[in-house]
Amino acid sequence: MVEENRPNVENNKPQKSAIRDIFDYVEIFVIAASAVLLLFTFSIRICRVDGNSMFPTLKDGQTLLATDLFYKPKTGDIVVFHQDYNETESLNKPLVKRVIATGGQYYKIEYLDDYDENGKMYLKMKVYVGSTEDLTESDLLDEEYIDYKVAYENRRMTGILPGNFQSGFVPEGQVFVMGDNRYNSIDSRFGVGLVDERCILGKVILSLVPFGGVG
Repeated sequence: MVEENRPNVENNKPQKSAIRDIFDYVEIFVIAASAVLLLFTFSIRICRVDGNSMFPTLKDGQTLLATDLFYKPKTGDIVVFHQDYNETESLNKPLVKRVIATGGQYYKIEYLDDYDENGKMYLKMKVYVGSTEDLTESDLLDEEYIDYKVAYENRRMTGILPGNFQSGFVPEGQVFVMGDNRYNSIDSRFGVGLVDERCILGKVILSLVPFGGVG
């Protein structure tokens, strides 16, 4: 009796299973890579700090990660925005500043003198933000991240004196921003003006170089 040559089905099963696993892994990788690409294209941006207007919180040349995913600006956020309507052409580029007041809020900035431990005078400021025009001490922002002594020592702005103040109202859809290096920053006070929310590229969530959180 002649035996028929039949394929060894049992031996082929592991090979087919391995190939199927490989295709599954490739499919997962492609889907994950596509998701990451879409996320970076539409929601996450990498930007670079240009200048010292956010010192000491951020430093010149620092690389940041920003996102606009489900983002709504609020006081204290550090944001990246890009205007294309500023009369000063050099300001029509991505800028990094801190949000001070948002749409529907009033703000007031008071400049006053203070003295360091050696009796040397420097200029500091009080920043008030609230929902009514009558701003009180309860509306005073806690800005511990600002070193006014260093900022004033290295100031570039002139004409700001003790007793000066600025105030205003922020319309809906706009924000008022300032740099943490208050006397070395072109921002909503001078030059930049109010920023349209549609110009905000995202909130800074992380420093990539050097790696770490942001204040």
